[in-house]
Amino acid sequence: MKVSAFILSFNHTVKLIECVQSLLQQSCIDEILVLENFSTVQMEDTYRTLQQLSPIVQVTMASHPMSFSEGQNWGLDHAKNNFVLLMNNDARFIAPDSLQSSVSILDNTPSIGLVGHKIYNLDGSLNHFGVDFNNLGDLDHFGRGDNGKKPEYSTIIECAAVTAACVLVRKTHLRFDTHYWFEFEDVDFCFQYLKADYRIVCNPACEVSHEESSSRGEIQKVNYEWIGKQSVGHRYFKKKWKSFYPVIRKKTLIFSLLKVKKFRFFRQHPTDLIFIMLCTALLAYFDFFWPLLLGLAIAAIIRYLVVILGYFCALIYLKLRKGIFGL
Repeated sequence: MKVSAFILSFNHTVKLIECVQSLLQQSCIDEILVLENFSTVQMEDTYRTLQQLSPIVQVTMASHPMSFSEGQNWGLDHAKNNFVLLMNNDARFIAPDSLQSSVSILDNTPSIGLVGHKIYNLDGSLNHFGVDFNNLGDLDHFGRGDNGKKPEYSTIIECAAVTAACVLVRKTHLRFDTHYWFEFEDVDFCFQYLKADYRIVCNPACEVSHEESSSRGEIQKVNYEWIGKQSVGHRYFKKKWKSFYPVIRKKTLIFSLLKVKKFRFFRQHPTDLIFIMLCTALLAYFDFFWPLLLGLAIAAIIRYLVVILGYFCALIYLKLRKGIFGL
């Protein structure tokens, strides 16, 4: 199965060339669409260089300044293939032909709608291996800042969302919601697929390097109004999807079990800390401090052991199945 790749281009020159060069090393890609989105620096020489690299590279000028969502929708609408790679202009594949493993996942498993990838920061730490909700109900990148070679990042895993910095999409009627300017539009897009009964997975065999938010930072320097639009998008997202959260948690149970080992008990459970402090004060006041404090400590230890047991059960499950989908 062949893939169309799409890049929404803004300002980057060297990074964009490196991105396209890495795409040309993926033999499954036979179309690269680049949409120039009103850059504030001179890009003509860069685009000439890109088109000289390969005839499959097509550069188009946007008719008006587009948000990230509008740009991705343009790419989905104009791509000739049913599998579309959405790629940021500051991302690049680390190894040649690594995208083929993601193509095989989509090709062999019709129930999967999106395949995300193991994304590294420039310093080599893990940036992204799926998105889920933490215990406060906030979106959380699995593994951010961690060592990407750990076992929990070595098998295909089903998750609630993946970043659009580099995602392989099974093209359907679904499109990005244009209420967003930057942030949450990719998670919203993923939730649309979940709601349509597609699965979302992260593929560790395809590794990507990404300088996160470099384009967004440049855009905000020239248009501070965009920051206000982001805030509106946050509120819109929570209102739109809050009732769908329980469904997502049920769909991504194994992912949640893998995440819990990394929690910081008092940071992600502030209500527990408040409860323990209140109980300690009451017990001290009524002279029951030491025996009951010991009971509280034992209860906390048991709770933590249950969390660790869940984590290792999830790892064993993945090992036995060689990944959730046997790939």
